[in-house]
Amino acid sequence: MAPQDSPAAVEYKYLLDATGSRQYALQSEDGRPTRHITVATPLGAGSLKPNETVYAFAEGAATTFSGGGMVLAATVYKITTDSDAIAKDMRQAAVEYAVDFSMGGDRGVTYKLTPASEVALKQAGIGDDFPREISGTMSGNGFDERVTGGGLIVPASKGMGVEMPFPPQHEDGATFARAAVEKANAEKSSAANDAERPRAGFYKSDAQTLVEVKDLGAGETLRLVFNFESRRVTEVFTGKAEAALGSYGFAAYDEDALKTAFDRLVELKGTPRALETAKPARVPASKPA
Repeated sequence: MAPQDSPAAVEYKYLLDATGSRQYALQSEDGRPTRHITVATPLGAGSLKPNETVYAFAEGAATTFSGGGMVLAATVYKITTDSDAIAKDMRQAAVEYAVDFSMGGDRGVTYKLTPASEVALKQAGIGDDFPREISGTMSGNGFDERVTGGGLIVPASKGMGVEMPFPPQHEDGATFARAAVEKANAEKSSAANDAERPRAGFYKSDAQTLVEVKDLGAGETLRLVFNFESRRVTEVFTGKAEAALGSYGFAAYDEDALKTAFDRLVELKGTPRALETAKPARVPASKPA
């Protein structure tokens, strides 16, 4: 049996609700899934409901071009709870959506489930109430053309691009679920023994996420959360109160900071997705202005 404080003992798979704002962290121990699911919302902690069915997508949907069109590949989860709001059944299937977007005034995007994916859902026992079509609105950000873990960036005129998170309502990936897991782990570690976790340093939150803690003095800290799955960095300042400074895509962040975070996570036995060449734009914060 692995030691309780082993960094490789507990891993998390992050899911994004297909139609709502909830986010989920599925916990596994020593590679084996458990029934423990952390639920988070934009307003804070969330929860599963008794006897409900949840449809969600694994974070990290990716796009390819197939048959002359764009296709988004994603993993679907169906979670069913019992009368005590505990997950009693979980199913998953790999699906694809055909992507149709308009560069007109509404800058809309529509994802339509492919016929082959209909068969995959049926074979996995995922019902007809799973969303076959999902729509959203793009927001122009002038990013380089590339695919990111939290969604996709579609080419526009003159090399500019627009970012479209998937599902559309989860603009920053599983940011809230990750924050909830990090908070719970920090509280558990503190309760066990504050001396075991130094105030400043690098820590593996999961195989794809590194947390860098900077001690600013006077009881103030800055946490940089590098999420290599969704390709985002979240900066959180903690003083008299906790406040998120911002969330940034890798393409808009300092390349040296990303490379350092990647190397540290590998040293901590994480398995981060490889970095892409990006033009550094955002230098890590040191303290709120």
